[in-house]
Amino acid sequence: MLEKFRSAAPVAALAALALAALTLTACGGGSSGGSDGAGGDPGGNSPTDARLEVVLAGDAGAAGGRVVSQPSGIDCGSACSATFNLGTSVTLDATPASGRVFAGWSGDCSGSAATCSVSMDRARSVTARFDPAPPAAGWDDLAQLSAAGADEPRIVIDAAGRATAIWRQLDTGASRRSVWTSHRPAGGRWSPPALLENSDHDVGDAALAVDPASGRTMAIWWELAGSSAEVHARAGDGDGRWSASARIGAQGRNAARLHVGLDAAGNAVAVWNQTDTTSRNSIWANRYSASGGWGSALRVADDGAQDLDPSLAVSADGSAVVVWSRLGSGIWASRAAAGGAWGTPVRLAAGLINVDVGAPRVAADANGNAVAVWAQSTTSGGRFATHLVSRRLSGGAWSASTVPLYAPVPGDVLSEARLAVDGRGRFAAAWGRVDGSVHAAWTDASAAWGTPATVRAAGSELRSLPDIGLDSHGDAFATWSARNAATGTEEVWIARFTGSGGWTAPSLHQPAGEIGGLPRVAVNARGDAALVWIRNSGDGSRIAARSFTSGR
Repeated sequence: MLEKFRSAAPVAALAALALAALTLTACGGGSSGGSDGAGGDPGGNSPTDARLEVVLAGDAGAAGGRVVSQPSGIDCGSACSATFNLGTSVTLDATPASGRVFAGWSGDCSGSAATCSVSMDRARSVTARFDPAPPAAGWDDLAQLSAAGADEPRIVIDAAGRATAIWRQLDTGASRRSVWTSHRPAGGRWSPPALLENSDHDVGDAALAVDPASGRTMAIWWELAGSSAEVHARAGDGDGRWSASARIGAQGRNAARLHVGLDAAGNAVAVWNQTDTTSRNSIWANRYSASGGWGSALRVADDGAQDLDPSLAVSADGSAVVVWSRLGSGIWASRAAAGGAWGTPVRLAAGLINVDVGAPRVAADANGNAVAVWAQSTTSGGRFATHLVSRRLSGGAWSASTVPLYAPVPGDVLSEARLAVDGRGRFAAAWGRVDGSVHAAWTDASAAWGTPATVRAAGSELRSLPDIGLDSHGDAFATWSARNAATGTEEVWIARFTGSGGWTAPSLHQPAGEIGGLPRVAVNARGDAALVWIRNSGDGSRIAARSFTSGR
């Protein structure tokens, strides 16, 4: 456009062009600067020059970094616009401020390289974006969360890196236990411990769940009121604030194996095993609505059987599945659609004369697909072999046949499996063997189990179930406690899997010489992790925690 004004341009056209140029404002208050060799009116464009503007974007604005030009003229944030001769090639160089990273160019520049070149054949506008630098990758220092007398820690982490822990702890000067909690904001410090319940009753088992997207949490526990067990719950908002507690279970003689899960809308499902006054064991469940609170507890299966050892998975879409052992009858499962009733129980595996099954566990992805895993022992010729098997739930129906995770090992004895699922629908299982080894396997996107990996070689006695967590990049953490063969003390260990390097050698995750046990790990989609365990440095059992930052 400028070319046609070079010769005999009408005065009115030149005036209009200058007026249009004056409407362009500079970054950060409108100051303008000259440039080497630039001509014409320094406040606007002449027929032989053009204006270049730079905008600094990001949450820190002009404090996020600096952009300078060659030839000189741009030094943004102080001088964010300048005029240059037509045809000049201007190189811009972006330098982030401390704690920031350069996130890329937009407008008349593109890409993420620190420099870009602009051809000044017309007026140009460029945006440089500076974002917060990701935190340095690795584990932080140990944090002690509780006073003495603590046990049974549980941990969750959301997509933003916020973590919540709960545990049981002996009340001061009393023989009863209470539920306590602590919260850590993303990149922050753990909050002082706080009571989650303050009744005069002794607390038994507890469970904790999180919706990764929103950070909402739900904690449930049972407490012994006289001769009756009562199940209670509290909802959290993701920032460490909790609602009032509610009693969610019918009274019974005892309760065990509590599980809870949250969906993406903030609704929850809780499941537990309870014994009534007739010594009948049943699987009970209750449902929480984010808008209406808890409903009434109901038996999942009300057919008079002895049902034990439930495991629950709740999907982001609101559907839920529970699996359990039925005395003398094998492994059973029931599914509930979002907000719906539990369906007719389905038997996944039968216990036969020469086949024993037990310890069922289940995990589900965001779309309601699930994998159930349990231990199966077979006897032949006076010898037995134990291994893990699974079935998959897809589209609301279970697969027709059982799939082994690995070939049976004659004479083997193993722990129950712990399960995890990542954001892409891949499932993982971790387990231990009587020889002290720890193993893990996971599925591909089609739910086919891959070859198991040895995470810990055979060695000293395992003292806890291995726990496992996955991220969405194909990486994982596994943790367990084992006896130190030399000292006889219990220690907490952890190993990390990366898709490029496999499993790392296990590392001790507690100060040397201390006693540590019952570790739990939670991992979010980007690979941040939170680890809790019981720590005893000679002054009683306390809850310790460490957090891992992926740097992503």
